[in-house]
Formats: sequence, C-alpha cells, structure tokens
Amino acid sequence: MRVAINNLQEQVFGVRMVSASRIFALLPRLVRMTARKLGKKIDLRILGEETRIDSRIIEEMRDPLIHLVQNAIHHGIEPPEKRKNIGKNPTGTLTIAAAQEGNRILITVRDDGQGIQSERIRDRALKDGLLSHRDIKTVSEQELFELLFHPGFSTSETVDDIAGRGFGLDIVRQHVDRVQGEIDVRSHAGQGAEFVL
Repeated sequence: MRVAINNLQEQVFGVRMVSASRIFALLPRLVRMTARKLGKKIDLRILGEETRIDSRIIEEMRDPLIHLVQNAIHHGIEPPEKRKNIGKNPTGTLTIAAAQEGNRILITVRDDGQGIQSERIRDRALKDGLLSHRDIKTVSEQELFELLFHPGFSTSETVDDIAGRGFGLDIVRQHVDRVQGEIDVRSHAGQGAEFVL
C-alpha cells in the first residue's frame, strides 16, 4: 500500500513539472523590444531550458524574471557607444539560466554591464533615512544590496515605464518568498551583476 501511495505521489508531482522553456520562451521578444526602445544591442543567451520546474514556481517567477531582465537591460548594460569607449564589445550579453542543484532549482539573470553601483545605494539610503552616517561606514556590500529590495527604494533619479534597479525589486522578493525561495545578488564593478533566484 505504501509503495502504491509513493508511486502516486511521484506521478502527481511529475505532472506538475514543466520545462523552464515555458517561461524562457517569453524572453527573446521582451529583450528585443526593450533593447530597441533603449537603443542598446543585446546578445541573449538562454541556458538550461530543459530544466524541469514545478509549474506553480514557473508561474510565480514569471513577473520577477521579466522585471530582472528589464532591469539588466535598462540599468545594467551600458549603451553601445559607452561600452565601446571603455573597451567592451558594443553588444552587451544577458544570460538567463536554469539549473537543478540537489533539490533546489536556480534561476540566474546575469549581465556584463556596469555592475550595481554601491555608492549610489549608500547615497540614497542615507537620503531616505535607511542608514545613518555611522551605519554607512560599516555596512557591507551584501547589506547594501539587501536595500535594493526595500519597498520603494530606487537609485534611479527618473521613473519610466521599463524599470529602475531597486524600484520594484521588493515585488521580486515577495514572489520569491511565496515559493519559499531566496535571492542572492552578486556584482563586480564594470563587469556586471547577477541575481540568482
């Protein structure tokens, strides 16, 4: 009896599993439209489309993924002329990947742009009263990145219809929390940023 129940559970779970391509299929058009609107050139690389993910998680990650992709194009990847002037390929690279690591699924959004500008986060956090002058001297880079997920926090001076690095990332965190996930942020000045869900 127990074996039959286990088999039934595995079958039900298997039915809920779908490939990451279901959500990744939306991205090429989104990237083309966003890049065209901003006058940027983007080489989109998609990896791990065959990775199987629970359909509930796929649905929950759709909006966060779209937001992170738009953020990377809008605020991460520099305009072609600027990239050329600093010795980079005028075409920026945006990599979206899915992978299974043990019993966890990792979805990564990585760009080869300017990276997250820690000083701008510090300045905004100070201005918004999220950090004191004393805190600003001791806060770690990872703690600064956490501020990006604070509701309403943005380092962008203007609001537009695409994205602002920081603006709306609290919504990304809410979606990830709903599926008991985590977000890891990595950044290297001048080399890009990476969000791992």
